Amino acid sequence: MKRKSIADAVFEATALAILEGRWASGDPFPPERVVAEEFDCSRVVARQAIHRLADLGLLKVKQGAGTVVLGVDNADIRLIEVLMKLSDRLGDYQEDLDQHELLYGVGPLTVCAARASDSQRVELARIAREADDDTLGEAFWGAIVEAGGNRIYRMEILWWSRIEAEAPVKDALPIGMRRLFYTKLADAMVAREDPVPIYLNTVRGVLGLGP
Repeated sequence: MKRKSIADAVFEATALAILEGRWASGDPFPPERVVAEEFDCSRVVARQAIHRLADLGLLKVKQGAGTVVLGVDNADIRLIEVLMKLSDRLGDYQEDLDQHELLYGVGPLTVCAARASDSQRVELARIAREADDDTLGEAFWGAIVEAGGNRIYRMEILWWSRIEAEAPVKDALPIGMRRLFYTKLADAMVAREDPVPIYLNTVRGVLGLGP
């Protein structure tokens, strides 16, 4: 795992405080000097953290008028990466993260089912049955995205892999269930059957979303 820098640690700590509701939307955010004192860092590092939070939409920096907390409702999609890295300390967001992770697979799976060659489908089945437990998810979804040929999904799978390398994220499915699940999906692909209904039925059950 990549060692965390002081700047990253201060950024994550301040982000965590905002996400946990230490300050409400509209509250003034402490100035650089106070942040630096609280986290025992330089004012340069404190300033970096504040501007990173502002860049995500969690804060609004007003020159000459201080910094104001905007909160989660104003943050953009880049906050997802922060939430994933802090998921072990942000229990309130775990359900949302699980829904995002599991339902995300519908798109890549749909494209793969339409475009994958016979040999790619057979390879998916092999991966589902033979890949090591530690690499199963990354190998399976990497093959799904590669077979589908969608460049945007390829970018996203690399993004997921980078986050996992920096701070492993808890998988929403236990390994035994995951392998069985991926095997069913791959077998449907080999048989040229639509795997999406299988995927959605399983995911809905795991998430408690009903039929």
